Amino acid sequence: ELHSREQHALMRSIYLRYSRYIILATLPIPLLLFLFGRPFIQLWIGPEYAERGKVVLLLLAGSILVENFQPLLWRFFAGVGHLGVLVKVSAMASSLVILSGIVLVKPFGIAGVAASVLFGAVLSQAVFTAHVCRFFGLGVAALLAQVHARALIAGVGAFLCGWGMAHG
Repeated sequence: ELHSREQHALMRSIYLRYSRYIILATLPIPLLLFLFGRPFIQLWIGPEYAERGKVVLLLLAGSILVENFQPLLWRFFAGVGHLGVLVKVSAMASSLVILSGIVLVKPFGIAGVAASVLFGAVLSQAVFTAHVCRFFGLGVAALLAQVHARALIAGVGAFLCGWGMAHG
């Protein structure tokens, strides 16, 4: 509705503000995986699995963190009818993840596949971020400042507190 009325400033404001809120609300999930995933697996399944899966867990937690970089992306661009770039980037990133996973599974095992997932997430989110910035007429630094700066500060603080609790 806002797009059809050409209320672009309001659209941008809503997108940036609610992206920030969603990121702040969902940030604890990957932070908990980073901090307490390995001890949880150790208690749940056993120490050998926790040790063997620690790298995979960290890579996949990183993937979750990166994938949540633009939480409203798909809904917003579906609403304004601009899905072409997103679909193409997602298809290419998915293909790259599959191919690199096949290549990396032999030398690195399941960690190679997890690294492929993280690489695909970073690549696609970089392109998505550029697309959002171009659509809204924002620089990347402005987007990061308006959406991600508070989450970064809160995330670092929460991580340090959690790390202190886990290792204290």
